Amino acid sequence: MIPQLIPVLSGGFSLDAYMASQEAGFWIKGTDPTTLFQGTDETTPVTAFGDVVGRANDQRVGAGSPISATQSTTSFKPKYQSTGLAFDGTDDNLLTNYTAGSGANFLIAKVVVPASLSGTRVVAGGRATTDTRSYIGFDAAGLFGAGVGSQSNAVVKGSTDRRGQTVIVGVTQNGSTVRLFEVGAVTYEASQVGSVSTAAPYRIGAWNDNGTASTFWPGQIQHVLAGREFIDLARFNQIANALGA
Repeated sequence: MIPQLIPVLSGGFSLDAYMASQEAGFWIKGTDPTTLFQGTDETTPVTAFGDVVGRANDQRVGAGSPISATQSTTSFKPKYQSTGLAFDGTDDNLLTNYTAGSGANFLIAKVVVPASLSGTRVVAGGRATTDTRSYIGFDAAGLFGAGVGSQSNAVVKGSTDRRGQTVIVGVTQNGSTVRLFEVGAVTYEASQVGSVSTAAPYRIGAWNDNGTASTFWPGQIQHVLAGREFIDLARFNQIANALGA
């Protein structure tokens, strides 16, 4: 038998090992052109600033089934930049084959928030019905928010204007509690109302509104990570530090 090297968490936190343990999760890394391709297949890699991105591959190694995010329409494709995937806020989006679990979930992103937002804009997520939300985004005032179940970001959001900043934000829920994270702090925690959809695949750069892309993101996305775990602040901080908070 050929020995295999298995990443472990001993001696410090390893984001690679942690995400590999998320069998049903995904990790899209918009700053790594080796995981990005111009078409929906892997024929033409992304190599230069401004190349369109039609496929972003899962960054996890050794986990369960890989999750890809794709876009077949050229005008809907974000563009590669060294600081992340640049979305135009009009129609750019990538569709994953990831759906939230019926129990615990987390969704974390590192994004460059634009200096101006015309309204609520979604970084990633989706819903199948009005009361099965699962997404993260920012409102016109630059406040981070999340939609979980029948709660919208008008109810669940932070209090700091993030316009013009690069930030790491996240949401986690387990069916009874919703918790938001923002720059090393829990900025919201309350009872969960409603459930998340286990049928609507997440979009990146917009949300999947029962099969339709909408509420398009007008900034850059460096990382999007998802998994089936209810995380605490210590875990969020470990992930954020690994992403370069």
